[in-house]
Amino acid sequence: MSQSELRSLIALITWLPLYTGFAIYLKSQIAWAGLETSEALRSFAQAALVVVVLAILLAIVLEIGGSILYAIITGESQPVLSDERDRLLELKSMQAAFIAFGLAFIAVLAGLAFGWLQPLAALMTLFFALAASQVLAVAIKLALYRLGA
Repeated sequence: MSQSELRSLIALITWLPLYTGFAIYLKSQIAWAGLETSEALRSFAQAALVVVVLAILLAIVLEIGGSILYAIITGESQPVLSDERDRLLELKSMQAAFIAFGLAFIAVLAGLAFGWLQPLAALMTLFFALAASQVLAVAIKLALYRLGA
């Protein structure tokens, strides 16, 4: 398994529990029926902000921890290997993520315009669509590495 594949796999393994845990937290903590719209929006925004900060900190800790662990195991510093193929696969996976999030964004706008979605549901849909597109990008990149694209 190449270095890029390993990084992608670690990202996938850490992001899925983080976003799943956030969804479980939202379901258990926010009493949707008892909250006013502005209070529910503020509560969700605070929780989402915590998740974003946690995701950033987790990415930093995993990158540093992975480099340290690699250096301990092999006795040498971790080389940064990125060639044209890695960049091309990154672009392909990000393109798929942008398309997925763009479609979700248009669907949310349509839902708001036609009255199918409440503002809180729209905000939650956008947040989880962004999380899903991020996971999708990593999964596509791993698949492309495995297929030898």
